[in-house]
Amino acid sequence: MPIDFEGFQPDRDSLAQAESLSERFMSNIRERRPTGMEIRVDFPVRDVVANLDRLAIFLEVSRDLSPGIPCVQIAGEGWIPVEPWSTGSPYGPHSSWPYPPGPDYFLFMRDSWRRWLERMDRTPSEEGAWRFSLVPEEVALASAKGSLKTFLAYRISGFFRFLSPRGPNPSSPTSQFPQGVGPAGSGRGYLSVTVHTANPGLQISSAPAYFITWTYFGAPSTPVTGPLLPGRYFFGGSGSLVPQFTVDPTAFSIPPTLSAVLTAI
Repeated sequence: MPIDFEGFQPDRDSLAQAESLSERFMSNIRERRPTGMEIRVDFPVRDVVANLDRLAIFLEVSRDLSPGIPCVQIAGEGWIPVEPWSTGSPYGPHSSWPYPPGPDYFLFMRDSWRRWLERMDRTPSEEGAWRFSLVPEEVALASAKGSLKTFLAYRISGFFRFLSPRGPNPSSPTSQFPQGVGPAGSGRGYLSVTVHTANPGLQISSAPAYFITWTYFGAPSTPVTGPLLPGRYFFGGSGSLVPQFTVDPTAFSIPPTLSAVLTAI
């Protein structure tokens, strides 16, 4: 029997857990501790930990090279940090950058950052439907914390309500995964999401709506279907009919949305 997602909203317990987790994640970043330190949960968060690791590195680089944090301001979402070497840089999304972190990795990021700042100085600070601004670090992190809380609320509630083999959110969670890192790459917890675009033949990317780092979603549109863990996401894409990578301004909550209709591309 198909799952009915209509009217889904995170429950009170999930919101409370998301509030606590977002505070602990951001505290670790501010105190320059490992992002996932002392965070133990029983739902998939490997993708969140990896993304916040990138945010921590991003902040270290930004303190040396710019007077603020590159962000986009979206109605109803506030300021959202954007990783310049993910999009809005000469490298664009899906660049082959060195990993794990090492000297080449940091050199790549610093070079990408400088090029991105030069581009902002020469041309309007826009990418697709978005306009970038350099925002004070504390303002950017406070806004990102709120967005992360909302993302995690949908992750927690969506996972335990619809996807966990154990059923509803347990009253006493246990840690199944070291450091609370769920198996994001194992297939557990994914939903099948379909993206519709106005133009065919596009390669689509997704990004979590608390720190914009683009990940390949699928191709070609339209439509295109791929797996996503519960959360809130932006989508963007490019192709022969949309040569410049362009972002749709809507943050989609997944669930209840399993069919995202993009208006910008």
